[in-house]
Amino acid sequence: MRRPNNSIRVLAALLAGSTVVNAGDAPLSVCDVLARRAELNHKVIAIRGVELSTDEGSWLTSPSCASTVIQGREWPAMIWIELGTTDREKAGFHAEPYDTEVKQIQAELEKQHYDPKRHQMWLTFIGRFETYNDLGPRSRGFGQLSSAPAAIIVNEVRDLVLRDTKTQLPSKKGHQP
Repeated sequence: MRRPNNSIRVLAALLAGSTVVNAGDAPLSVCDVLARRAELNHKVIAIRGVELSTDEGSWLTSPSCASTVIQGREWPAMIWIELGTTDREKAGFHAEPYDTEVKQIQAELEKQHYDPKRHQMWLTFIGRFETYNDLGPRSRGFGQLSSAPAAIIVNEVRDLVLRDTKTQLPSKKGHQP
């Protein structure tokens, strides 16, 4: 039996012409999503990567992705994490389950003594993926200073894993913790 929240999410995604991510679906890597950005545009997907945060906002990246040239412009391999209430509501997303998940992740970060200078924070974000068709030299991107070629409008966040950056082995391309 489906929970009402899932039914509403499925209906909103279908009305938006999106695919729906099921709980058992494996998340896509940042590298894969950026390589398939036109195909995944406007779809509800799960992306796993390393969250990078500053005072200006947050991005999802991966140590195994290199920057890429799209229509003559070099873009860093990162995805803007859109958490704004207005964008989330336009996408049909609500405060829950996100608010509860963030509280659980914050508690776990405290428990594990998270230090951004020492740890990579791997997370899975579920939400609607957005990009522009034209990402050439004069186009704009997403996030602070239009720095990313794509964004994810977040509905859920989960699967926290902290990796110690001082002892981490080099990752194989596409491998995610």
